Amino acid sequence: MNWRSRLGLLTLVLLAGLTFGHAALTALDALPECPFGADPGMPYETVCGQVIGGLWRSLLLGVTAGAGSCLAATALALFARRLGGRFELGIEKGAELFFSIPDLLVLIVLGFVSRAVWGGEGVTLPFMIASLVAIGWAAPTRMVQNRLRSLERLDFITAAHAIGVPRTRVLLRHVLPMAWDYLLAIFLLRVPAIILTESTISYLGFGLPLDQPSLGRYLGGHWQLLATDDWVKVAPAWALLALLVVAFHQVGRGLLDRAEEAR
Repeated sequence: MNWRSRLGLLTLVLLAGLTFGHAALTALDALPECPFGADPGMPYETVCGQVIGGLWRSLLLGVTAGAGSCLAATALALFARRLGGRFELGIEKGAELFFSIPDLLVLIVLGFVSRAVWGGEGVTLPFMIASLVAIGWAAPTRMVQNRLRSLERLDFITAAHAIGVPRTRVLLRHVLPMAWDYLLAIFLLRVPAIILTESTISYLGFGLPLDQPSLGRYLGGHWQLLATDDWVKVAPAWALLALLVVAFHQVGRGLLDRAEEAR
């Protein structure tokens, strides 16, 4: 890993420490005074509490939905490689077709459905995670399929197939372990994409409710402050969102480069 990846990893550790530290101080009733004052939309809440709460939800959404979509993609890719032929081609074409549908459009439709069925001003956290997993499997599936296909061309894998080793055993015992770095890199690169997607949909008002904000929802509910003297109340949310996305991207790129060098 290069210095950018190490710096990104350190940033992620510090951001995670910030969320846990804030939760611990809240439980101990020992929170220091927030330098940014009260939330203009919710005077009984501080900007620090809202923004760090938004950071926690954005992290949870990104990691959980990223892990879910990558696990689904890996399972589909392995199943497709195991069966091969028309089934594998069908998975490929299905992923390409699904990937061509705009994520934001799907999330907006799901947001309308959620409000129509359950009511409320926004969607619940589990519903948002499930929605992000449902729209996030296609691109990783194609990437994992291509990786598994390239690894199966290695000489010792070809030899294992030639001597009659069961295909399932080859995939699970030999091919999959060689792909771990690549799979982890895909996961780390999916997390910032998911965070930005959720932040955009929440900024537009189709995501989480205002009383349970992610970073994007907080920014969407306070965008008008950018044109006033209270712009400092949204600056921490912009800074944390940028740090979070860039840090995950740098760590993911570092792992992806290492995986490519190891081939």
